[in-house]
Amino acid sequence: MVFPTVYEMTTSIDTIKKQHFWEYFSGSKLQIGADESGFTGTWDKSPSDSQFEVSGGKLNFLENANAGGDRTWYDLGTNVSETKWVLRVRLRFTTIANQSDYPEIDFGISNNHANSDTNQDFIGCRILPMAFNNLFRPRKCIAEKPRRGSSANHNPSPAFTTGKDYYFEFKRTSATNWSASMSNTNAYDGDIYSGSFTNASTSLNGLRYFTVMDSTTATSGNMEGYIDVFEFYNGVTDVNDNTIRWNKSNSNAGYTIAMDDTDNGLKMINNASHTHSAVLDFNNIHQYNATASEFIYVGKTATSSGGSVVGLAKDYRQDNAYDSAMVQWDAGNSGGTVYTLSSDGTTQTAISTGITRDANYHVYKLGLTPTAITCKVDGVTGTSKTSNRPADPLMPVVKSYSYSGNTTQLNIRYFEAYNT
Repeated sequence: MVFPTVYEMTTSIDTIKKQHFWEYFSGSKLQIGADESGFTGTWDKSPSDSQFEVSGGKLNFLENANAGGDRTWYDLGTNVSETKWVLRVRLRFTTIANQSDYPEIDFGISNNHANSDTNQDFIGCRILPMAFNNLFRPRKCIAEKPRRGSSANHNPSPAFTTGKDYYFEFKRTSATNWSASMSNTNAYDGDIYSGSFTNASTSLNGLRYFTVMDSTTATSGNMEGYIDVFEFYNGVTDVNDNTIRWNKSNSNAGYTIAMDDTDNGLKMINNASHTHSAVLDFNNIHQYNATASEFIYVGKTATSSGGSVVGLAKDYRQDNAYDSAMVQWDAGNSGGTVYTLSSDGTTQTAISTGITRDANYHVYKLGLTPTAITCKVDGVTGTSKTSNRPADPLMPVVKSYSYSGNTTQLNIRYFEAYNT
């Protein structure tokens, strides 16, 4: 994988095959799907016969006979900002037919996962695509029903149709302000509709579920389609803001962080003392669960005295005071093996995985569970670590360091992390 800049350590989800939902590092971002294997994972739904199905790389929808409407949801967790976030969705209708039940699909972020005719806090929209209605309705709720009311009403021209991708963006820019747009392309420029609102409030909080709700009761398939892209940026109002991305300012003198033209990845070189390091961290955006997450990286470390730590941590500093779970490659570790290093915020320890280290590229994977930290190298399972494990939410951290003025070079081609 080519890293286009220091800050963008992955290419687009549209060009990479993935096997599950994952959070990736081109921002404080959770992005779901647009390839045939990418839109999978654990979505909850209700009722049990709800006609939402994840298959073929898409979240497919059609009507079902539930009086309040069916719904499906994905839990974003408890750290969703109450003042700054961006939600983007790409949706396509495959069938729109006139019928008396007025087909409607609603989606956005809610504080619960009830149906759309139940009170909830919510920011998102309502869409009534049949020709009789042809409505896009931005919707904010504070203990209200999403399917009843709107902040605005817009009739797209041309009208909603099948076989076309529609791009929706919702932004929360303060406790009270938010916006909604509908676009023809992934420029998200609001060329179909754009509106800003000031009717949120500090009581509109606790939003955590990306939810998609069907407000009809028909079973005849008069509204069908799919969502195949979902992007959620937490803690920002500008998805191109580099301050939400990888941060190198915690590096010390005597380092190089740059693209590697030879290996098509990132190189991090440190040639100062042990107290100095080349460091990339994720700007204190801690979106990973300390007991239910995994990370994978493809890399190599070369040094005669020093090493690297790569993984998830509370802080860019790896010591007793900061929770962490890291792969450690250190030339000084006994036995010539890869180590797992971790801290519970009081004590930091490291143990050997039993897997031999060398200076070649390998695929490293660490799994954080409620009972242990597991480690695999190229699919080979090493010794698990059960002591001094983290509890606080974590961020990605990548570091190379040296002893006695020697040079350490860490090369990384790929880094992936996700909550499980």
